Amino acid sequence: AKDKTHITRPLFIIHSDVCGPITPPTIDNKNYFLIFVDGYTHYTVTYLLTYKSEVLKFFQDFVAKSEAHFNLKIVNLYCDNGREYLSNEFKNFCVQKGITYHLTVPHTPQQNAVAERMNRSITEKARAMVHGAELDKRFWGEAVLTATYLINITTTKAITSNKLPFELWHNKKPRLTEKA
Repeated sequence: AKDKTHITRPLFIIHSDVCGPITPPTIDNKNYFLIFVDGYTHYTVTYLLTYKSEVLKFFQDFVAKSEAHFNLKIVNLYCDNGREYLSNEFKNFCVQKGITYHLTVPHTPQQNAVAERMNRSITEKARAMVHGAELDKRFWGEAVLTATYLINITTTKAITSNKLPFELWHNKKPRLTEKA
């Protein structure tokens, strides 16, 4: 089911990963960021976390908002073997929602390549922003959220229709200019 030709709609496959702990923590004490990448639109949703144990709470938020947005159900979740994805609460939530979740074999990040690559792209852009603007390193959280937004409004080879991830997710073009 991972073959792109089989993905015909949003939310059929979601890729997820957690990045961190990142030091220093943000000003509001966040240590991690969590991403969800839609396999069809390539749109990424990012959350900042204080603890890895918050993954379920934010996954529940992502599921509620994205399923309501599209009026579709998430079918598959691909994630690594991080302890945060292995709890009984997480498993039970997936069962209750009808989400099949696929865990990668331990120590094989290439099996979760979509999420791993997105984490790297976000991290590289965020690091460049913080460094380039000579910001305090504790602003990494804002930079991560900004990097995610920029990636969502940038073309990608993964989408052959020439549309942006933002366009496919929101069904409209992003507003790239501010009104005077």
